[in-house]
Amino acid sequence: MINGFRYINNNFHVVHYVNDYLRIPVSLCVYAFKNRLIGPLRLYIFLVSATQGNIILKDKDLVTITLYLGRCDKTVKSYLKKLVKNNWIGYDRERNKYWIRGFDSIRRQLKLIDRAAVEYGPEYLDDFDAFTYAAIIGREIKRQVWRRRLAAISRDAFQDLPSKPGYYPLANILIIKKLNISMSTASRYKKKAKEAGFLDSIPTIRQTTIKKDELGTCRSNDKESYGKMFSRGQRVVEPGPNLLRVYLTYRGRKKIET
Repeated sequence: MINGFRYINNNFHVVHYVNDYLRIPVSLCVYAFKNRLIGPLRLYIFLVSATQGNIILKDKDLVTITLYLGRCDKTVKSYLKKLVKNNWIGYDRERNKYWIRGFDSIRRQLKLIDRAAVEYGPEYLDDFDAFTYAAIIGREIKRQVWRRRLAAISRDAFQDLPSKPGYYPLANILIIKKLNISMSTASRYKKKAKEAGFLDSIPTIRQTTIKKDELGTCRSNDKESYGKMFSRGQRVVEPGPNLLRVYLTYRGRKKIET
């Protein structure tokens, strides 16, 4: 497709999606978070969904993109420039024509060897940042499940927490380090993902070795370490990792040579 988007009933508010469902590499979502490219990635996914790999963007097509992404014209053009700069799309200035690179081409370019991919549909576009965050959470949970199975086979010790079928513990600090984001940002994205229905969480409490009459002294000496602890009966407890469940479907992509 090279002459703009295909529209349903010639209504430029309603794009005909060429690719209704995609398998987005989770590692690409991680890369986008770490490099502050979630906005450009969202545009890239829209272009992959709505084209056959190349397109000449007309004025009405740019208007359509602003409507679908809920971003102004200036922001959309900025996203396009970042996509070209990162070589996720190619650009012919004379014809105003764009070539959209494939997922595996970008994986090869960025040396993203993880084959895990999350299923995506156009209905996720409005909550795209929440979707990508949940996709990353879900991938980490799958890694935890795999590690636990290996530990069970080898009989190695592996810390476990009270669980519920389909729910697994995942510490915020793991995601914060992986995505290079703040605690407040992680909490905000987790809340958005939960509100969008991509994940659910259950808080946990774990017992400490601190005695009840020692808590006040511990807090005064080290508020950062003991500030979240509290008494429950005769025990001193603290919040543990939330138990999380992600409602997304994962598939594998082909192995690539890097």
